[in-house]
Amino acid sequence: MVQRIRNTASLDCRLKKLTLTAVFGVLGVRSRSVRLALVLFCFLGQDDISLALCARGATTRKRWADSSGIDETEADLDFGLALLLADSTALLPILHELQLDGIISISPSNAFRMDPVYSTKILAALPLELRHLWRLKALLFASQTIPWEYLEPECVCPKLWIHITATN
Repeated sequence: MVQRIRNTASLDCRLKKLTLTAVFGVLGVRSRSVRLALVLFCFLGQDDISLALCARGATTRKRWADSSGIDETEADLDFGLALLLADSTALLPILHELQLDGIISISPSNAFRMDPVYSTKILAALPLELRHLWRLKALLFASQTIPWEYLEPECVCPKLWIHITATN
């Protein structure tokens, strides 16, 4: 079991390095978490992404466990990426910087969307193996935002299903 965890961590580390290297040419010198976030956003479709969706997707959620109990689950994101997305006060200034560079656009409600040209360039820079990985990570991220009817209020992201269907 310990060996399997080490192998998984090693594979995940290798895939993150490949991702960061692949998108460096498109995004230039940006923090690791920002580059990973932009890759993730590419797989959430062309609609607005709310700060609430980012926070819910990056934080642990309670879900039914296989044993009929309750477990906490997470979207399996890079630790730095999860911290960035979960904290809207840290994320918003970065989004404004990205807006100045033309990578995203921000609405008056602070929801944002990727520029289609940048999104296309990022996706083209990723090898096929990484596209499959990030599509799955985006699906897990978006599914984390679905409220659990017994513990959480209704969904605060009306476009949630659009983001989930964009991952297929």
